[in-house]
Amino acid sequence: MVPTPLAAPPVTYFALDLDGNELKRALNEVHNSDIGPSLSGKVETKGLWGTYENGFEFIASGGLGSSGKGDGPTPVPQATSGADTAPTTFPGQPPIYYLFLGGNIGSFYRGDDSRFLRAIPLRPGDRLLLAVGHIHERSNLHNAYSDPNGYSKAFAMNGLSAAGNALKSPGLFNHDDWTYEYISNDEKCRLSTR
Repeated sequence: MVPTPLAAPPVTYFALDLDGNELKRALNEVHNSDIGPSLSGKVETKGLWGTYENGFEFIASGGLGSSGKGDGPTPVPQATSGADTAPTTFPGQPPIYYLFLGGNIGSFYRGDDSRFLRAIPLRPGDRLLLAVGHIHERSNLHNAYSDPNGYSKAFAMNGLSAAGNALKSPGLFNHDDWTYEYISNDEKCRLSTR
């Protein structure tokens, strides 16, 4: 915790997102929110636009230390593919705290999950906080993703409406032309909806 603001914030939070517009929106929302002013001089917010792999490459190539300072959110361009991803030590660079608070690891097929974890460019002193789940009873998963009240379906179908709105054509995806299915692959411990 930083009790008083400093000229150069001692903490920089980098959000990573595949959707550049969503990244800018979220960072601007934080910056313009009621807590935005209280972060000034304490935590600087920036963004990394790209995939996990792009972010790891950017970090491993020293990109975090090269980003400019400024007020408010500053999206960082997508990392260049093919950068050396071997963990590198940068003298004077503070530790990096990697936070995966959602169900990230559960989105990978078995085997891909361990490759993902090995790709994180951890250096001595860096930290990793990874939220993981456990294998649930099939009936619990079914109820969560295909609930009897239809909330899961309504949530997924709302994505069609959001996509139509984003494309400036609100009625583009007629819900009557689409179905929602919950699919579980117990052998690979993976679930999906379509």
